[in-house]
Amino acid sequence: MDDLKKKYACPPDKYAMYPIIHSGVETAEARIAEWKQQGFGGIVANVGYTLDYPEDVQAWDRLEAGMRAAAREGFTLWIYDEKGYPSGTAGGAVLEAHPEYETTGILAYNYWKTLTGPARYRADTPEGKLFKALLVPLAGEDEPLDITETADAAGTLRFTIPKGGHRLLVLVERRLFDGTHAAHSYSEPRRYLNLLDPKATDAFIQMTHGKYRERIGDLFGKEMKAFFTDEPSLISWNLEHVPYALVSWRGDFPHVFRERYGYGIELALVAVFLNTGNAIVRRRCDFWEFISTELAENFFGRIQQWCRANGVAASGHLLAEEELTAHIFLYGSFYASMRRFDIPGIDQLESEPDKLMSAERLPIGRLAASFADVHGFGEAMSEASDHVSRMNNRQIPFEWIRASMNWHHAQGINIITSYYNFSHLSRQEVQMLNTYTARLGLMLRQGKRDSRVAILYPECAIWSEITPVPEARGGRQTLAAQEISRIFRDISWGLLHRQVDYDYIDETVIQQASVRDGRLTFGNRAYEAVILPGVHVMQVKTARALAAFMEAGGKVAALEKLPCHSREGTAEADGEVRSLFAARMNDPGHLLFSDLPGTLLTPAILAFLPRIMRLSPADIYSVTVGAAGTIVKTGGDVPSPGILSHMRIREDGRRVILLANMTGKAYRGTLTVEGMPDRAMSSEPAAQCTIWDPVDGSVAPCEWTGQEGIADMRGIKVSLGAYAGSLYVI
Repeated sequence: MDDLKKKYACPPDKYAMYPIIHSGVETAEARIAEWKQQGFGGIVANVGYTLDYPEDVQAWDRLEAGMRAAAREGFTLWIYDEKGYPSGTAGGAVLEAHPEYETTGILAYNYWKTLTGPARYRADTPEGKLFKALLVPLAGEDEPLDITETADAAGTLRFTIPKGGHRLLVLVERRLFDGTHAAHSYSEPRRYLNLLDPKATDAFIQMTHGKYRERIGDLFGKEMKAFFTDEPSLISWNLEHVPYALVSWRGDFPHVFRERYGYGIELALVAVFLNTGNAIVRRRCDFWEFISTELAENFFGRIQQWCRANGVAASGHLLAEEELTAHIFLYGSFYASMRRFDIPGIDQLESEPDKLMSAERLPIGRLAASFADVHGFGEAMSEASDHVSRMNNRQIPFEWIRASMNWHHAQGINIITSYYNFSHLSRQEVQMLNTYTARLGLMLRQGKRDSRVAILYPECAIWSEITPVPEARGGRQTLAAQEISRIFRDISWGLLHRQVDYDYIDETVIQQASVRDGRLTFGNRAYEAVILPGVHVMQVKTARALAAFMEAGGKVAALEKLPCHSREGTAEADGEVRSLFAARMNDPGHLLFSDLPGTLLTPAILAFLPRIMRLSPADIYSVTVGAAGTIVKTGGDVPSPGILSHMRIREDGRRVILLANMTGKAYRGTLTVEGMPDRAMSSEPAAQCTIWDPVDGSVAPCEWTGQEGIADMRGIKVSLGAYAGSLYVI
C-alpha cells in the first residue's frame, strides 16, 4: 500500500482530464507548457475545420505538428473523427463523393379510414419509392393482402377491397433528413450516411481514420490511444413532428431479412407499425433484432475492427442515452452497439448536481461503465461539460465541476474528455481539478467493481411494446412501453440511492454465463441476484438459464411483471417460459415477484438482495430534502439518496470505496461493509481501515462509531461536506 500512497499523493497525469480541442491544436507547441501546468493528461483533437475539410493539406500539416509536439511531452492522444457531429460523413465529403450512401427509411402511411369490401377503390400514395401497399384485415389474425402490383407509374393504386374491414398501409422508401438529427445538429445541417451499409462505413473510415493513419500512424498504439466517434445513429428518432412514422432501411433488406428469418419483412413492418397480425411479439422482436445486428456489425463493428487492426481503441458515445425507448429507434439495440466500443462512453452535458442526480433519466454513467465492467474493457469515457448551464447563461462554480467528477467516477466512468470552459477558474484551480480527477482515476482502477446484483436490460420486452410514431422524440408511447421504461429507470436509481453496486447485463450474458456456488458468473463477474425490470418477454434459453441459476441457489427478482411470453413467439415456447417461473412461485427464497406498481424497493426486496455495504445517516438532517424536510423511508430502512458510491475489491481482499455527496449540505453517517468487523478489530497498522482524501492526497486512519470491542456494532464514521467525496480503503 505504500507505493499506492505515493502515487496517490502525486497521481499520474494520464488519469486527469483530456480537453477536446477542435481548433488550435496546431499551436500545441506554444500551449503545451500551459496544459502541463494545468495538469491535463491528454488531448482529444482533429484536423482543422476548414472549408476544404478533410482534404486541406495545410490543416493536416498543422495537425500533425501539434499532435507530435503533444506526444513528445507525454500527452495521451485521442482523435475526434468528424467535423462536428453526428459522426459518419467526414464533414459531408463521403456523400459528396458517394451520394448513393445517403441514409434512407421506410415511411408508413396508415390511412385513417376503414376500407370495407367487397368494393373497388382508388388511392394515391405518398412521395417516395413504393415498397409495399398492403390491405391489413381488422380482425388481426389473417395476413395482409399485398396490392403493390396495382400501382401505376404515378403510384396510384386501383384495387378490389376483399370482404370485411381493412386498413390501408402504404410503405414508401425515402431519404431521411427532414425533422431528423441530420437537420437539427448543433454542428451544421448535413445529409447523413446510411450506417447500415458497410460500403458507406468503409468510405467514412477511408476518408477519416485512414488519413490520420497516413499522418501519425507511427503514434498508434503508443501515445495515440483511441478514436472518438460522436453520436452516430440511425436518425429515425425524429426531433420534430413529421407526417409519417418511420424506420431505417437499406435497399437489400427484403432479401436479407427473408434469408435470415424465413418470411417477408413487410409482415414484420405491419407488426411494428400497426401492432397487429400473427406472431406480433416474434415479428416485432425479429425486426428490431435485425436492425440492431446490421447496425452493430456494419458501422460500429467495422470501425472497431479497423481500430484494433491498427493498434488503437474504438471509443465515443451514442445519442439520447438517457431514455430506453430512444435506444430502440436510434440503434435497435443500444446494448449491441455499445458492445462494439473498446472504451464505451457517454455524453454528459450537465454539471449542476441536481441535474446530474435527476431520477427522470437513466443513470447513463452506470449504463456505459457496465459494458467496461462486464465485458472486460476496463475503461469507460465521458464527454463531460457544463454545456447546458452555459446555454442558459449560468456559470457553474468550481465545487460543481468537482462534484461532476465524483458523479462520473462513482458510476464507473474513469476517462474524462472535457468540453468545460475553465476561463473563470485560475490555473491553480484547474490544476486542482485535474489532480483530484487523477486521484479518483487511480484508486477506482484498483481491482474490480464488486457488483453482486445484475439488472437485465429489458430488450425483448421493450421491442415487443414499442411503436414508431410521427411525433417528436418517440412521442407518447404505449402504456406498456412507458411502464417498462419507468421500472427500468426507477430500479436503477433506487439501487444507487441505497449504495448497491450493480451491472446492466443482456440476455446473451445470462445465456453464456455459468453457475458456480449459487452465483451467475461471466468473466470476472459473479452475481447473487438478477433483477427483471418489467420483463414479460424473454428468450426461452434465458428463462432456462435463470431457472438453473435459481435451482443452484441464485435469486431472481421480477418487478411488476413476471415473464410470460417468449421471444420465439410460439405457444410451446410461451408455455415453457411461464412454467419455468411458475414452478418457482412457491420458492420465495429464490424468486421474488413484486406486483406493486410504483413500489419497487419494498422491504422484502431490500432484504432479498445482497447488500455488501450499508450507509446509515447519523441524523435526519443529512437526508431530508425540500423545504418541508421530507425523507424517503422503506420499512425501517432510511436511505441516503444524495450519496453515490462505488466499491471495488482488490486481489488482496481490500475494498476501495468512493462515497460522493451530491447535495449542497453536509452529510454525517455510518458505513458498514461485509467482512469489515474482523479487520476493524485488528491492531495491525497494515490492516487498518483508512480514509483517502482526493483533495489533498492525505491518508489517515478511519474514525470508528459504535461500541468499542464489539465488532458487529462497529462502523466507519462518514463525514462529507457539500458536494464532497472521500475514498475509503477497508
